[in-house]
Amino acid sequence: LILIAGSRASSNSMQLVQIAREAGCNAQLVDSVHDIEKISFCGCQVVGISAGASTPEAQIDELTGFIQGK
Repeated sequence: LILIAGSRASSNSMQLVQIAREAGCNAQLVDSVHDIEKISFCGCQVVGISAGASTPEAQIDELTGFIQGK
């Protein structure tokens, strides 16, 4: 599973999701930690995180902190 931090309005973030899916990954766009509640992590051994170029660092930090359980 790869989580892409970014907005649906960001063409860069949407392209990252598309590229990951074309490579065979389960890719999900995450605008906030609230979006994570909708994602099934069942069967995932590895979770990758990436972000669109315009994604604020605070949003990325929030996402990584949530995933790490902090």
